[in-house]
Amino acid sequence: MSTTCLGILKLHSATEGGRSQPTPENCLACVLKIDEHYYDARLYFVFSPNRRVSPGEVEVAEAVFLTADPLHLIQPGLELPVWEGREIGTFTASHLVTLSWPHNPSRVFILFDMEGGRPREAYSSKELAEKHRNPCDWIEELEVDAKENKSDHV
Repeated sequence: MSTTCLGILKLHSATEGGRSQPTPENCLACVLKIDEHYYDARLYFVFSPNRRVSPGEVEVAEAVFLTADPLHLIQPGLELPVWEGREIGTFTASHLVTLSWPHNPSRVFILFDMEGGRPREAYSSKELAEKHRNPCDWIEELEVDAKENKSDHV
């Protein structure tokens, strides 16, 4: 099992200095900035792994850190700049998740409270997609949850 962070990826539009083209399918290779440190990461698209996210769009993503493990620095609602040579968007942390089979498409997401590490819910990728047919609904739920968790722990 591996622990990662689930959150909301918001790409800047091209006119706001973002990418000029959509991301590759499945994930975005990028650098996430936490405080004054930069971490090599991959943002995997949760609901539609074959999707390409266009500039200005929003998607639920799973952050996998490649070179270090900064999860202890991440709090609910923390907004991390997404870098690709320049800032191209933001990733807002919502939940720590444990993945039963990290590289399996039918993997299980176990959502944990950011503080205290208590398990909240567990879903397979298919169940997540069925429960939240519209990722935007789940994005709103994650945003509200992140704000509530942040205000509880500030």
